[in-house]
Amino acid sequence: MSDSNNVTLDCAVEKLKSYISANYSKKSRTDYFRILDGLEQYAIGDDRTTEEIISAYYQEITETVPFQRATSLWKRVKGRTIFMLLDILSGNKPKREYVYNKHIYSGAFVLQLASFEEWQQEIGNRESTIKSKSGCIRDFLSFLDKKEVAYIEQISVDHVLSYLQSRESASSNYRRYISRTLKSFLTSPTVRDKLSFDAATLLSGFRYKPNNRLKSFYTPEELRKVMNAIDRTTLWGKTIYAIMLLACVYGLRAGDIRELQMSSICWKSGKIQLIQNKTKIYIELPLTDNVKYALLDYLKNVRPASPDTHFFIRHRHPHIPYSNNGSFSSKVAVYFKEAKINTDHKHFGMHSLRFSLATELLAEGVPIHAIASVLGHKNIQTTKEYTWADMEHLRNAALEVPEYDGC
Repeated sequence: MSDSNNVTLDCAVEKLKSYISANYSKKSRTDYFRILDGLEQYAIGDDRTTEEIISAYYQEITETVPFQRATSLWKRVKGRTIFMLLDILSGNKPKREYVYNKHIYSGAFVLQLASFEEWQQEIGNRESTIKSKSGCIRDFLSFLDKKEVAYIEQISVDHVLSYLQSRESASSNYRRYISRTLKSFLTSPTVRDKLSFDAATLLSGFRYKPNNRLKSFYTPEELRKVMNAIDRTTLWGKTIYAIMLLACVYGLRAGDIRELQMSSICWKSGKIQLIQNKTKIYIELPLTDNVKYALLDYLKNVRPASPDTHFFIRHRHPHIPYSNNGSFSSKVAVYFKEAKINTDHKHFGMHSLRFSLATELLAEGVPIHAIASVLGHKNIQTTKEYTWADMEHLRNAALEVPEYDGC
C-alpha cells in the first residue's frame, strides 16, 4: 500500500478507535479493536488502494462478497466495523445501522423509484412509511425486470395481476397492503400518464377474503403471567417491564414508546402527554400507579445519566435511544414462552399487547369510537381491523356509537 494510503488508513483507524472508546462498552471495544488491528496487519506491504484493501479484507473476514450481508451475527459484527471505517474515511459519523447492497434496487426503473420516494416525501409521508412502501415497490419492480419489462409503457394489466397472484401465499392483510402500495406507485405523477390502463380503477376493486389472519390477542390473565415472567431484579428486566406495561395499559405503539420523551411524563398532574409518531394525534393518558412505579424504578435504577431527552435509552454503551428500525417484539416473545402461554396460531409480540387491550375494551362494552380514541386511530375502520375476532361484541359496540358524545 502506498504511503499516502497508509496515512489515510492509519488515521481513519485511530479516529474510529477514539469514537468506539467513547461510545461502546469494554467488550465491544475489544471486538472492534481486534478487527481494526487485523486490518492494519493485513494492509502492511500491500500496494493496492485503500478501497481495494478494505474491500478484500471485508471479503476475507466475513466470507461474503463486498459489501453484502454476512451469514452469521459475528461476521456481521466484523462487517459493521468496516462500514464504520468507510464512514470515517468519507468524513462522516459512523451510523448505528447499515443497509446492505442486497436491499438496493438497480434495475430498469431506478429513476421511477427515486421519483416515487421524492413524491412521498412531498406529500408528507413519514420516513418509515416511505421505506416500507419502497420495499414493496422494489419487489414489484424486480418482478418486472424478470419479465424483461424495460419501460413503464410496457407494464400491462396482466403484469400487475400476475404479480399479485404470486403473492397469494401472504396473509389477506398483507395482500391488501401490497395492492394499496402498487396503486400508490402506479398512480404517482411520473407513472400514471404512461400506463395504458387505469391503475386506480383496477386496484381499487381488489377484495381479499377477510378474517384469515392470525389472532393476536390474549386474556388479562395470560398477560399477567407474561409480565410476571419478567425478572425485574435485572436492568433489562426493569426496562422491558416498563416498556411492555405501557403497551398493555395504554396500547401505545412500539414507535411511540421508543420516542417517549422525559417531558412526556407529567408527574405532578399524573399524566402522560405525547403526540403519536404515526398519526400525529395528541393524546393524554392517566398515569396509573402500576405504570408510575415501573417508570420510577427504571429512572432510579436503570437509566444512565444522559443529556438525551428520550425516556428510554440503552443502559449499555453507547447511551443512546433505541433504534427506530429495531424491534422489541423478539424480546417480548421470550416472556410468552417463559410464561408457557399457548401461542399456537397466534402472533406474540409488542403489537399483540396493543391488540389485547383493544379486544378487552371491546369485551367490556366500550364503544368502538372510544377504543379508536384510546389507540390513536384516525379511521375507525382501522380499529375494526384490531377487533375483528370478536364480531359479536363489535356489532353491539357499533350499535352504541350514536350515544357516544365523542369526548
